[in-house]
Amino acid sequence: MRTRPGGSTPLSIPAFRRVWAGVTVSAAGDAAGWVALVALALGPAHASLPLLAACYTLPVAVGGLTAGWALDRFGRARMMTADNLARGAVFASIPLTALVVPPGAAQVYLVAVVYGLLMMVTLAGFPSLIPSLVPAAQLGQANALEGASYGLASLTGAALGGLVVATVGPVPVLAFDAASYLVLAVILASIRGLQPLVRCAGPQLTGTRGTGLAAVVRLALSNPVLRATTIMFAVFNIGEGALLVLLPHRAIGLGLGAGGYGYLVATVTGGELAAAAFLAHRPGGPRCFHRSSSPSSLPPWRCWRCSPSRWRPRCSGWSCWERAARR
Repeated sequence: MRTRPGGSTPLSIPAFRRVWAGVTVSAAGDAAGWVALVALALGPAHASLPLLAACYTLPVAVGGLTAGWALDRFGRARMMTADNLARGAVFASIPLTALVVPPGAAQVYLVAVVYGLLMMVTLAGFPSLIPSLVPAAQLGQANALEGASYGLASLTGAALGGLVVATVGPVPVLAFDAASYLVLAVILASIRGLQPLVRCAGPQLTGTRGTGLAAVVRLALSNPVLRATTIMFAVFNIGEGALLVLLPHRAIGLGLGAGGYGYLVATVTGGELAAAAFLAHRPGGPRCFHRSSSPSSLPPWRCWRCSPSRWRPRCSGWSCWERAARR
């Protein structure tokens, strides 16, 4: 399952190719779906945009704390399948309701809460699933594909979501988002013969004892890299939360129409990708994580693959923090 003889890239491996394609389309659906929820809130649902943003973001804190444990306890593919089935059903409720009556504010809030609560399962789950899908020699390429496709899918989804909202309304966008969840769930359920994550030689994590959330917190507080990164992302996410409320109203003020918010989100995402590409190619820019001698600087997928099983709950926590910040 993990490799095909003679395959030169991770995309030559059927299992990885299917899951990667499904996750990419689902990420585009996520970006488009949020644009559609905002359009509903400002339109027929008459919902409060600040309250919608709170329903969309605050549950991530709860879901993020439990996602790593659940992925460890019940299996990554199984949890991701359940997550996508649940979110697909919840998002499908809006198009189905719209066949009878216009969706109300309470339903829009509920969809946002469920999305935020479950978001980290797949967002953190796919990077930790990659080592079970590809051989070690292709792990770097697979991680690069995952990261690049996520950013491009978010950009494309927001732009196309804005275009569709402006032309036919938000309900078809939410129907597509629901379908993308269900398709990904089918793909994940069809994967067989996943290789277990094995312990391999590598740097060991030190500086804290025990496992679970308390160990993650102690490690973050004691490690200067993790501490600074956590504070940085916390401040960054405060600004991101403000933009969730500011940009839709700004789009209206600029006369961009019903889909204007999607265009602005796509522009912001494009700027982030361009800045990342620029910094990556600057002299003295980011170096390969796996060359670092500090285990705290290892990315989550490296930590998952090379750490003993007792440390993997902490790796899941790091993965959740990193992916939430990217979201």
